[in-house]
Amino acid sequence: MKSIGFEKFLQEFNSSGKEKIDGYTHGHFDQMTNPERNHAFQLLSQELKQSAVAIDPLFYIDKLEACTIFEDKYLTDKKTGNVNFHLIAKLWLCQKSDIYAEEFLQCYDSVSEYSLIAYINDAATIDHQKSNDVLAKIIVDSEKEYVRRHAAKTLALKMEITDEVEKRQFVNSVTVENSHDRKLALAKEIEKRRKI
Repeated sequence: MKSIGFEKFLQEFNSSGKEKIDGYTHGHFDQMTNPERNHAFQLLSQELKQSAVAIDPLFYIDKLEACTIFEDKYLTDKKTGNVNFHLIAKLWLCQKSDIYAEEFLQCYDSVSEYSLIAYINDAATIDHQKSNDVLAKIIVDSEKEYVRRHAAKTLALKMEITDEVEKRQFVNSVTVENSHDRKLALAKEIEKRRKI
């Protein structure tokens, strides 16, 4: 007899379209028996060959084993020149290697606008000065206000601006309409933080 968690996982695993893109509910894995969780991990390992949607659940189930699989996938994808930025971010979390940080940050120009928010979220996990530089570049260069604001909130988090009022002031000051003004405001905010 299958657990409810495994049955719900199978529904998500066998889904398609928008439901598949939405990914997996991690709580389902918590409701599985160990053998079911191992079976789910094997199914997701196979799915990873075709879909990046398997990255997060694999990492959730077993970080160490997932990192080994991610490394193999990364090396295979690198040969074809088709490396997924989300996979690279997870490898950074596993190994903290500057190689992955550099590769991740170089993905910025190739990320679709649709994927930019996910990229910004992953950038929050990269503890590397260059990730702050990329977030600053997104703030200055992006034409979309919601993208600028999301990047600014992420940068504020990385700069350890925890006071909500101060964070709101930071985000508002660096996401103004004019890109030149954004660049000046960002430089001023960063300089102000260095003095603190």
